[in-house]
Amino acid sequence: MREVNLSPEELGTILAYSMRYAMGRMTFAPSEVAELIRRIWPVLGYKQKFILFRDLCEQFRRAWDAGDARCLGMECDAQTWASLLIWMYARWVKEGLGGVPS
Repeated sequence: MREVNLSPEELGTILAYSMRYAMGRMTFAPSEVAELIRRIWPVLGYKQKFILFRDLCEQFRRAWDAGDARCLGMECDAQTWASLLIWMYARWVKEGLGGVPS
């Protein structure tokens, strides 16, 4: 297999697109994307972390406002996203990245 070198910014962009696609899916995609985000988080810059964290917060806000968590996928998918959101928050605070995206 040929190796492809991507910058942290490029990785963050691909992860953001992947997460946006996977939210609401009822497949293995949510857990795969969540795991990739956890693995790649350490090399991402502030901007990429902010976008991922903000987008996930916004999806939960949409679910809350609608009173319907189906925009997060099935119950197991919603749990995957909730776990990732908690994980992101903990990293955000630990890394001292400032105010939490709202």
